[in-house]
Amino acid sequence: MKFEMKFNSGSNKDYKQILQKRKKLFMAMIAAGVLISGLSTLLLDSDNHASSYTKGFGVGLIFIGVILSFKNKQMLDNKEKMEKNKLEEFDERNIAIDNRALITALRVFILLLALFTIVTAFVNPIYSVVSAAMLSTYLLLYLIFYFYYQRKM
Repeated sequence: MKFEMKFNSGSNKDYKQILQKRKKLFMAMIAAGVLISGLSTLLLDSDNHASSYTKGFGVGLIFIGVILSFKNKQMLDNKEKMEKNKLEEFDERNIAIDNRALITALRVFILLLALFTIVTAFVNPIYSVVSAAMLSTYLLLYLIFYFYYQRKM
């Protein structure tokens, strides 16, 4: 998952800066995982489902952060690997595939969330209200950012 705008300036120095920013992000993921797991251990009863869930979530964040940090460090240490990954990441075809997959997954998710909202309205209205609020929040944010980027670009 990439969190920066994709541009290919041609220099490895710029890509190294991107990798350094990702390193900070992965460290933040690990810290968040430790914090979530620690708070779960301290504040929740160990027999509780919420405790198991939050501990698992925290451990998952730690695990993913460590794996991504290791991969990132390998790229920073190996120039050939970094160059290969840079070319692959900034390839126009890969960017188009990534964007199309993201849009398709988002559309399917919105459809499933809308169906979930309708079905839960008959079963448990509380869940329906929560999922409708999530859907409405997303659509409102989409509209706001659409107009923002329309003016900016």
